[in-house]
Amino acid sequence: MTKKVKLSGIFLFSLMLFQSCFVAKQSTVVRRSDMEELRNGGVVIGTKEYPKNAGEEYKKAVDAENEMAVEFFKKNWTFCPIVDVLPQGEAWEFVKDMKGYFMLTLEDFKVQQMSHNTKPFGPIPDPYRPNMKLDYSSGVRVPGATSYHKAVCLYVKQGQTMGGHALRFFIPFTAEEKLVNPISLQIALNDVQQRAEDIESGKLRNSFNVMDAYRKRSKGIKDQTLLIPEFMMHRKMDEQKVAKLYPHKFEICSNEKYNEVVLNQTEGYVYPAVNTTVLGTENLQVYSSATGECLALMALPGSLGTNIAVANNKDYEELIQLKPKQIKKALKRLR
Repeated sequence: MTKKVKLSGIFLFSLMLFQSCFVAKQSTVVRRSDMEELRNGGVVIGTKEYPKNAGEEYKKAVDAENEMAVEFFKKNWTFCPIVDVLPQGEAWEFVKDMKGYFMLTLEDFKVQQMSHNTKPFGPIPDPYRPNMKLDYSSGVRVPGATSYHKAVCLYVKQGQTMGGHALRFFIPFTAEEKLVNPISLQIALNDVQQRAEDIESGKLRNSFNVMDAYRKRSKGIKDQTLLIPEFMMHRKMDEQKVAKLYPHKFEICSNEKYNEVVLNQTEGYVYPAVNTTVLGTENLQVYSSATGECLALMALPGSLGTNIAVANNKDYEELIQLKPKQIKKALKRLR
C-alpha cells in the first residue's frame, strides 16, 4: 500500500512538472499566426522609465538612450506600422489585450542571477538601483538576486505580464564607447525583425525553431567574404593563423569598415556579432551584410556574465576580444 502511494506521488509530481514546463514554453513561443496578426496590426514603441530613486545623471542617460532607440526604431522597423510611442508601462497596458498590437522596446531585461553564469569581475551594477551593487565575485549564488541584460524585445502575447516576451535579442558588443549605439542596435533589430519575417513566411515554425533554419543557411557563408573586425581579434591570432583554419574568403578589417558594412548593408560580405545569453555565456552569430539575415548561430566556450556588466568593466576592450580557442571553434564550424 505504501509503495503504491509513493509511486502515485512521484507520478503526480512528474506530471505537474511536465505541465508547468509545457505551459511555460507555450506562453513565450511565437507562432505564424502571431506574426500574421502583427503584420496587419502594429507596434507601440515602449520607452524606458525611471526608477523612483533615480538620480539626475541616471535620468539623463535614460533620456539619451530612449531618444536614440525611438529614432532608430522609427527609421529601421519595417515589418509593420508604428502606431505610437509611450512609456513602457503605458505601452504594455495599451497592447496587452489588443489583438495584433505589440510592444517594441529597448529594455534592461531582468533575469535571475545564477552562480555558474558569472565571472569574478567584482560588483555588477544594478541599473534599476544605481547606488547599489550586487557582488557576485565569489561565484556563489545570491538568493533572490537578479541581473540585467540590455536587449531589443518584441512583446507579442496579450493578457500576460511583461515576462511574456517572445522575440528578444541581447545587444551585441562593438568597438563603440557605449553598449547601445547605431551599430549594435542595427544588428539586434535586424535579428528580431528577420525572425518575425521567417516565422510569418513559415521558414521557422516558431521562435524556438531557429537552429534548423540556420544550418541550412550557413552553407552560403563560404560564397561571401567573411569580415572579421579588429576588435574581435585576439593578439595571439593573425591573418596566417585564420587562413589555416578558414579556407574561404575572409578579411580582417578595421572597426570603421565593419561599422560601415553593417549600417550601409554593403553587399558581398558576411559579418560576425557576439553577445551574451541569459546564462551569461557567449553566442556568435553570422549575418548577411546585404539583408541582415542570420546565417549561423553557435555557442562559444566561456562565460562573461551580462552585457551591461561587460560594458561597465574597465577591461571591456580586452573582454570582447575572441580568445584563440573561441576563434578556432567558430571558424571550424563555419567552414
